[in-house]
Amino acid sequence: MVNASMIQKPLTIDQMKDHGLSSIYLMLMGYALESILKGIYMSLKPESNVRDLPGKSHELNEIVDKINDTNSNSHLIRLDKTQKFLLDRLSEHSRWIGKYPVPTTVNDILPRDYPGGGYGPMRTFSSSDPEDCRVLYNQFEEILNLRM
Repeated sequence: MVNASMIQKPLTIDQMKDHGLSSIYLMLMGYALESILKGIYMSLKPESNVRDLPGKSHELNEIVDKINDTNSNSHLIRLDKTQKFLLDRLSEHSRWIGKYPVPTTVNDILPRDYPGGGYGPMRTFSSSDPEDCRVLYNQFEEILNLRM
């Protein structure tokens, strides 16, 4: 039997950071966005195979580009540079940051330029990440629902 004391409240952003869960959160968000993007692609090209998408390494911006190239009318998915950078970070978390202590290549750990200026590692977690991920998810879900 479950009682009220057994039910946990959702973790705050600070608690996620304190428990080292932010990388896992971003990895799972990357997987969720990848799945919905693949759904959009398959709705545009039902005769194709999901293996037609770029690489096997969770490159979300490449999947977006493939979707936009497939859609003959216009760019179906429009992203600003901050959203593209978030997709790059989510891709890195999906490929290795959320799973392994070190990357498989040295280039993966090198600092990157940030869209707002400056540079740093892709491992960062911003307090706006959960909301920014939700915005992208809702945008992609709306596109997919319109395609169904």
